Amino acid sequence: MQSRECKVQNQLPLTPALSRGERGNRSQIKMKSASVLTHGNRAAFTLIEVMIAMAILFIALFSILELTSRSLRQANSLRKTSVDASSLAAELSLTNKLMEGVESGDFGDLYPGYSWSRETYLFASNGLYQVDFTVQWDIARPPVQTKMSVLLYRPDSVVTPSQAVRPGGMR
Repeated sequence: MQSRECKVQNQLPLTPALSRGERGNRSQIKMKSASVLTHGNRAAFTLIEVMIAMAILFIALFSILELTSRSLRQANSLRKTSVDASSLAAELSLTNKLMEGVESGDFGDLYPGYSWSRETYLFASNGLYQVDFTVQWDIARPPVQTKMSVLLYRPDSVVTPSQAVRPGGMR
């Protein structure tokens, strides 16, 4: 077997720096030499240089992957919506007349899996009504409920004799 030896050769840089006004032979050119490990006529990188380059590459790739993952998580969190009874109370506040009773329904395709109910009763004899809202999410185990009560003054609402004021205005 032949032994091949690696030797360090001085290589010329890509852009030599010339002094002003100097031309001609190479002895007048100011050069910076870079050492490169060669094996025969082939130039090669050392193992440590390859390992450093790979480390930099992996750090960059994992940083980009983590940034993408975080962005997707944040975008997904914007899609998750929770429903509360304030939208139902806002809709009911647009009406001029209230009737005592219990109503219920769902939000349809807007919020699938959510249902609501409201109970309206006379709170005081002067047309003040209390409305109790309940929003329930049936998909969760155990089901999640949120409740809210509002008082609405609607003097134009017709009070029938069957509508009695609850003692102290409380249920």
